[in-house]
Amino acid sequence: MTPENDRIRRLLEGLAHDEREIRPPDSLERRVLEAWDERHSRPAPLGGHRSLVRPAAWAGLVLAASLAAVLVWKPPAEPQRPAESAPAAVEDTYLQWLDDDPASLQTVRVRATGAALTSMGLPFADLYGGDERVDIELVVGPDGTRRGARLLPQTGEDGF
Repeated sequence: MTPENDRIRRLLEGLAHDEREIRPPDSLERRVLEAWDERHSRPAPLGGHRSLVRPAAWAGLVLAASLAAVLVWKPPAEPQRPAESAPAAVEDTYLQWLDDDPASLQTVRVRATGAALTSMGLPFADLYGGDERVDIELVVGPDGTRRGARLLPQTGEDGF
């Protein structure tokens, strides 16, 4: 070791020895403990950093504003179509639930075999044999897709 290091070591040892001899007054420790107890035994002041009053008030305000908006808001009224734009007389009232604009639907009557009914996937196809002819009425939409089908009363060989 160097002489400088020895000197620093001796000074530090002397400082440590002096600190061991120094005692704070007994009243200091008592006063610190009393201040600690007083500070931590009191409830936090209203609106303080530990208080839940402020977040609860904000939550209540948001809830009240949301409830008021729901109660006051009215959905926009649907525009009424004028009476003159209503579709012309539709043959059957059952067409109205098949499309928003029943006037755009077409009714087509056909005579088809049981096999053709099966290929179209109609629910009553299994009632008829492969070559037996059946009169049906199809409801076709403006895009050409089948919207509905029904059996017609069976008449003679002449058809409809």
